[in-house]
Amino acid sequence: MAYIIDQIRLMEDNQIVTRSILVDGNQFRFKEKQLDQFRFMKMDGSSYFMTPGFVMLDQNIQYLDQSHSFKLYVKNLIQKGCTFLIAAVDLPFERQWDEKKKHIRKVMMNSPIDYAIAAKIPIERLTPSIIRMLKREKITVIIVEIKQIAELDDVPWEWIRETLFPKQTPIFPHFSSEDQSIFHQLKSKWRQIVKKYKLPSLEECPENGVPLTKEALMKIGLYPIRGEILSGSNVDYNLFRMIDLVEENNYLDYYNHNPEVIVHNGSVLKAGEQIFYKPGFGKEVQLNAPGRFNIYSQPIHKY
Repeated sequence: MAYIIDQIRLMEDNQIVTRSILVDGNQFRFKEKQLDQFRFMKMDGSSYFMTPGFVMLDQNIQYLDQSHSFKLYVKNLIQKGCTFLIAAVDLPFERQWDEKKKHIRKVMMNSPIDYAIAAKIPIERLTPSIIRMLKREKITVIIVEIKQIAELDDVPWEWIRETLFPKQTPIFPHFSSEDQSIFHQLKSKWRQIVKKYKLPSLEECPENGVPLTKEALMKIGLYPIRGEILSGSNVDYNLFRMIDLVEENNYLDYYNHNPEVIVHNGSVLKAGEQIFYKPGFGKEVQLNAPGRFNIYSQPIHKY
């Protein structure tokens, strides 16, 4: 059923603007200053601030099973406005991929939100062979765990760059050193490598439970279908009460305020304090190339 979210506030070009949005099924159709020419049912949005549904990366969900703990964990993510999860799985050795893939799909089988799979590997395992395999598997992100500067010097970066081309699966660094001096050295060295070899990457891996930036979403290939409110994009959005907006700098404090309403794939996921938890409603997403992806309407595998 089509409806209009009328006079809702949202961000455009780092400015808060007021727009009216026509929603039809699981797609935003129009976003204009006003849509008075349409006679669809209207929802008054003047008391709310809208954001896209948040895409989050998580490296811990792999350790859960399909139990009460999984449900509570995912509910906590939903409470924050997460409608899409990138679930990372540890991959110490290339030969373990089939086992790890089967495990994470089993964990996520009854997920109420959409998800994609990422692989986390030790930096010393980053080889052309494992990259080719993960690209064939349409993995969303490769996370490399880095502990020491010397590990970065041992990687055949020229070969890595050639293997990534043309479908460039992004590589995000996870610096595991607790020594702040080493941490900053690793970060600086990584910046140099990324710049020299023109790698698709970020300065560091996003934290668990934090909305991914537009830059990260573009590198992954989810933007603008996810992470943006545009004509043609999925109907994934969060509504915050305007009172929760910090007006001094137009910044919404995601850490201290949760959305009042969450809609995922056109269906209400949260209203007020109630979460409508729908096991299996989420689907696995596989990326064909940066900027393009397919959603499988049925689970890829049943275990």
